[in-house]
Amino acid sequence: MRRQAPATDTPATGLEHCPACGRDFVQPLSWEPAGEAAWWMFLRCGECGISREVAVSNAEADRFERALHARASLLAAQARKLEEERLSAQIDAFADALERDLIDADFFA
Repeated sequence: MRRQAPATDTPATGLEHCPACGRDFVQPLSWEPAGEAAWWMFLRCGECGISREVAVSNAEADRFERALHARASLLAAQARKLEEERLSAQIDAFADALERDLIDADFFA
């Protein structure tokens, strides 16, 4: 069963912080303009699953978007690092197998 918090204005700690668990795993699921100076957003916490609706100013929506992009950049950098480490381990294992004559050209024929 999905829990849902009541609709609120911008929380003091920022939209990316969950009012229930306090983690900064909140993501927008849906959003649309609410007039010329505001946005309506439906948000969900990836940690505890609570969802909520908020109405925020354009400035707060812009700040939230920048925070989301910053987090996405950190995740992408970590993913690249992990991929490089995985590829390096595979290369080392392949080189070791070649040195020990565990594989040769016939292996690829």
